[in-house]
Amino acid sequence: MVRRYVAEDIVRDSPAERPKRETELLDCLCGLRVIPIPPDIQGMVAPPRPRQTLDVSDFEKRSSNMVNQASTAVAKSASVFSEALEMATDAADNYSPAASRALMKLMPHFLSEGHAFDEGEPDALEFVRKQRAQALAELSFFPGLRRPKELEEMSSADSPEIQAADIAAGIARELWYRAGLVNLLRHFDDVLLNGMRLSEKSAASHPYSRPPLQ
Repeated sequence: MVRRYVAEDIVRDSPAERPKRETELLDCLCGLRVIPIPPDIQGMVAPPRPRQTLDVSDFEKRSSNMVNQASTAVAKSASVFSEALEMATDAADNYSPAASRALMKLMPHFLSEGHAFDEGEPDALEFVRKQRAQALAELSFFPGLRRPKELEEMSSADSPEIQAADIAAGIARELWYRAGLVNLLRHFDDVLLNGMRLSEKSAASHPYSRPPLQ
């Protein structure tokens, strides 16, 4: 039961779920949505969108810890949802009806991009596919705007890009372990943590700022 609760919490805070909350917040700030709706203006504003978190039962396997499975899937999802999350967060921080319209128009483009992943974790990738399909359906995007490109697995032996990403990840891990997140930002142009782009200020104040204990 505890593992299920932790896995659900990991998925609720994933880069796939947070854009939904940011979009709902933006609608409220722009007056496009009111929660709860007072009786005298019901019918004048849009009701809350139904929002669901995917069932974590996909991670319940006798041979593995479902918390580890959820963490792996959410880590994979960051590349799919990070641009959408950043755009939704920026729009909510600088709210306006124009920002809301731009978000509705552009977010499907970011979510529909294709991505390649190193093979070996098909269940985690299938969960990310479900998250993307649910996000496109729930956020009231224009239906049929574009067909999402594939999220596919491939062997790193056949992909110089995946090999380069593995090398970059190893360097980034070593820089973080030695001197913390701020040091990492000083060596890479862009650093994402849980789907959000870091600045030196946000990195310095983050709980993961210091190097992990050896």
